[in-house]
Amino acid sequence: MPTPWTTAHSIIAALAICAGSSCSLAASANLIQSTNQPTSQSFDDISLAVEPIAGIITLAAESGWVWKSGNTNRIVLDRDVRVTVGGSALSARRADIWLRPIDANTYQFFGIFEKLTSNDGSFKGDRVPVRAIINLQDTIKLTLGGQLNEPPNRKDLVEFMERSQDLYNRRLLQQEPAEPQQQTLRWAPKELPPSTISSAEQVARSDRVLPVPETDRKESRVRKVLESTLGRAEQVAQRTDPITNEPIAPPTQANRSDERDEQTASTQPTAPTQPPPDPIFRATGIFSIAIDGKVVVQGAQQASDTQPARPPTITAEGGVTMQYQDPASRQTMDLQAERAVIFLREDTNTTASPSQLNASEIEGIYLEGGVFAGNADWSVRSPKIYVDLVRDKMLMLDAVFWTVDQRTNMPLYLRADSVRQTSQGEFEAEKARIANSAFFEPDLSIGVSKLKVSVRNERPQPRGLLGLVGSVSSGFGDDESVDDIEPGSDLVRRVHVDGKNVTLRLGSIPIMWVPRVKGDSDAFPLKEVRIGDTNRSGLALRTRWDLYSLFGVDPIPNVKASLQLDYYGERGFAFGVSSSWNTPRHSGSLYSYLLPSDNGTDITSAGRKIPRDDETRGIIQFHDIWELQDPWTLVTKGTYISDEAFIPAFDEQLGRETVDFDSMLRLERTGERTQFALELSGSPNDFFGAEHLLQSPGYAVDKIPEASFVSVTHDPFEETMPGIFNYQFEASVGAMRLRFSEPTAAEYGFDTVGLAMGAFGTAPGVSLADTQRALGLDEDTVGRFDTRHELSARFDAGPIRLTPFVAGRITAYDTSFDTFTPTQTDDVRYWGAAGMTVSTTLTKVDDDASSDFLDIHRIRHIVEPSVTFWQADSAFAVGDTPIFDDDVEGLLRGSMIRAGVTQTWQTKRGGPGRWRDADILKINTEYVWSSDRAGTTVIPDFFSARPELSNPGTYLGSDIVFSPTDVLAFSGSVIFDLDQDQTARSSAGVLVEHRPGFVSSIEYRDIRAIDATYLFGRTSYELTEKYTVSTSANYNFDRGDFQNFNASLNRNFQIGTLGLSVNYDNIRSETSIGVVFRPFGTSGIDSNDFITE
Repeated sequence: MPTPWTTAHSIIAALAICAGSSCSLAASANLIQSTNQPTSQSFDDISLAVEPIAGIITLAAESGWVWKSGNTNRIVLDRDVRVTVGGSALSARRADIWLRPIDANTYQFFGIFEKLTSNDGSFKGDRVPVRAIINLQDTIKLTLGGQLNEPPNRKDLVEFMERSQDLYNRRLLQQEPAEPQQQTLRWAPKELPPSTISSAEQVARSDRVLPVPETDRKESRVRKVLESTLGRAEQVAQRTDPITNEPIAPPTQANRSDERDEQTASTQPTAPTQPPPDPIFRATGIFSIAIDGKVVVQGAQQASDTQPARPPTITAEGGVTMQYQDPASRQTMDLQAERAVIFLREDTNTTASPSQLNASEIEGIYLEGGVFAGNADWSVRSPKIYVDLVRDKMLMLDAVFWTVDQRTNMPLYLRADSVRQTSQGEFEAEKARIANSAFFEPDLSIGVSKLKVSVRNERPQPRGLLGLVGSVSSGFGDDESVDDIEPGSDLVRRVHVDGKNVTLRLGSIPIMWVPRVKGDSDAFPLKEVRIGDTNRSGLALRTRWDLYSLFGVDPIPNVKASLQLDYYGERGFAFGVSSSWNTPRHSGSLYSYLLPSDNGTDITSAGRKIPRDDETRGIIQFHDIWELQDPWTLVTKGTYISDEAFIPAFDEQLGRETVDFDSMLRLERTGERTQFALELSGSPNDFFGAEHLLQSPGYAVDKIPEASFVSVTHDPFEETMPGIFNYQFEASVGAMRLRFSEPTAAEYGFDTVGLAMGAFGTAPGVSLADTQRALGLDEDTVGRFDTRHELSARFDAGPIRLTPFVAGRITAYDTSFDTFTPTQTDDVRYWGAAGMTVSTTLTKVDDDASSDFLDIHRIRHIVEPSVTFWQADSAFAVGDTPIFDDDVEGLLRGSMIRAGVTQTWQTKRGGPGRWRDADILKINTEYVWSSDRAGTTVIPDFFSARPELSNPGTYLGSDIVFSPTDVLAFSGSVIFDLDQDQTARSSAGVLVEHRPGFVSSIEYRDIRAIDATYLFGRTSYELTEKYTVSTSANYNFDRGDFQNFNASLNRNFQIGTLGLSVNYDNIRSETSIGVVFRPFGTSGIDSNDFITE
């Protein structure tokens, strides 16, 4: 019956009219619809005995014929045939293809190619059948110079189809084995003979056991053959169960039946199980063999009175190299040895050359003498290895196993009497010793009674979160799956270990025992040891442990966690938990630290001592950024500190660098040019841990809550004058409240009148809260609406650029602040500003400039002068209202003019083929004038982006960076206050790289506002590959003495770094000595590490 014409036929016929037409066939639909019924010999009734692989199907040729036979798409390609199946690219003269959909994204492929060549050059043949089952990663692509929708009728193509049909019948319908002289594509194995195992069972078990014919031969015959061939039966390992280490029963038909019964029972719907691991060897794999010496090929022998039964064998001596490849799964393995015995199936043709064998033709391989096995992920060296392809196992005796974790870049060496490979990337050993050094007696090693090592290729950021939703092993339960990508394109090799009865050894001496270690290759729980002694806290022993390894649980993907266990001679025990996470949706950190009973003494930044009497003290910090759904983000932050002196006593630098130890919820919606935010913030503490809040303004601000919206880079005249104008605006509305510090100055450690007045301007017994309330401030809630609008333009008049701008702001409050400022009774502020910047750029190039001594090759001089005029006015002055936000209440009014010039001298460095631009000298000079109404500040500074936020004043400023060579740099800056007729701030420094690994720097800094002049010096010297010395010192010219001094010495061992440090703080009169040991491969926690001495 003729095939009815369908819409799909019409589409393909239309495309066939044009030469070079290209069409894309969806993988989820049939290529062409038809009502033909399949026959008994149809491709519809055939299921290929090959494993599915992920990949693509692309077909291209000068001419092609496409038609339908039942559910099978028939395709004949002629001239310049280019086909990609899975991950293999093929070229041929002609091709006859059968293509049938199995399900929505899976296709069964069988093709016969004439004059075939693989694109990598590894295979070619005159007439080659190719078969595969493809799980499509993309749509099927068909690109033909000319296309017809019926079988070809040209004589040469009809004869080609007859030859193809004959081979198709013999290879698929009659199940005949391939002729000995006929080549088969490397990843399409020779047909397997009929088996008594059902098709369903073959599919279920094909990933673990190679399909070999059933036989009554006893398993022990391999051992007997090894005995008679090499005379070393007692040294040859039996096939054993990798778990129980007991001999496995021969694979008789009865055993096969039992296995089927067990498998049927195990498939009952009891609980979800993990997918089976990938096999070591697949039936589609090929062994390529190269033998340098003697080869003996023996056929199978039946048992007799004098000789035991012998399988076909290939015995080789004098150097054997074998390479296993399975292009279907892209698995490879290299094997090398002095001697080898290959045990073949009984029906294997032993007359053929042993240079290439299918994995399905081999039962086992015995290798002896300097054996090497491995691939790109791992390697093993052993005197003896037995490869059991029937059970898909490998046994390695007296083995040294090696691999590298690509995330930590940490090598892992495993030595054991025997190592078993149980599946792809899975290894087991008993009485093993692991280290990160190849030495036979490493400085530090780990002994394990039972060990399992897994080498896996994983994506850097799989799904995951903290176990809040779903199982802990899956991580963040609400994370969506990552996008589909090309398999293997972003995989990173990871090494996971699972060991029991683990002992840490220093040389041959055991120093620590833990019951179990489970996790990454750096999973030994002890990550860091610090020993220190100071006159402030006494002797201290601090250790950091990996939480997952310590408790023997599986790590949560992309979540690090560590436990801090410390002991202080005066303070007692302390502990804490640190964690950090980084997933496609979440990133953040958690830190906690607790001293249950502190009896030590705090030394504040002023050098005062505060004794503690059995106090419970600590801190907990939490921060998370959650990308809910593009473009929404939720930012969460929380902090609680036990007392006001905890941060100054334990981590003074953290208090100087942190904006505020507050808690916050902030919901953001960020677009290309807009952002909406809703923020709720506050703090459970009534004191400040951030040092700057104690100095200015003396209070913090809580948002309860506030909504804000910002919009930037809008072109209001895009249609008429594009690119000339730019408009941006922002608006906010919310409720705010001031937060004061209740502890007195004495409780912060400023317990004398001089210290308290110098720091806070109060008496020791007065708190900052009392001072703020005396100024008329309170903690009442204030409602505020604020909006700002700015319009700027850009006009070019030849080389001159004019940038005028105007800005306006309206701020309304629900109170008048008349208590704080009696002269200001308005509750609405209007503010406006206008200005213009005039700028240009001048450039001159001197191609003749050259100096080998200064590495100068051509000079380019760039001069960028500019002048800015700015004027603003408002009925409110800075200080008429409390400053809730600097960029809202802290707006200047008055006039300012800035005139400046930036000069840059550049040259070429690097040499032919690698020239690059390098700045030799850069000088920025400016003069700023401010009107009396704008006011003055201690250290004036002009901000070009927002002049209203500048520090007003009339001054001259300049900064310079001079880099005469790539290893020498000078820098300096100065601000001269013309109102005070003195230098407000100045600094100068030099950085020298004396040689690779030897760097030193020195910096001079003077701040007249606080009468502070310092000299800082630092040096880092890598003496050898093992030793590094670092020193630093601060000299205080006002005190006429050194403020602090630090020196450290680090020594690299095979297994880690040992460091010794000495620190002296002259202000606190504190001396500390510390020793730290950090093993290589340990990963830190992305959160603050308290107790840093």
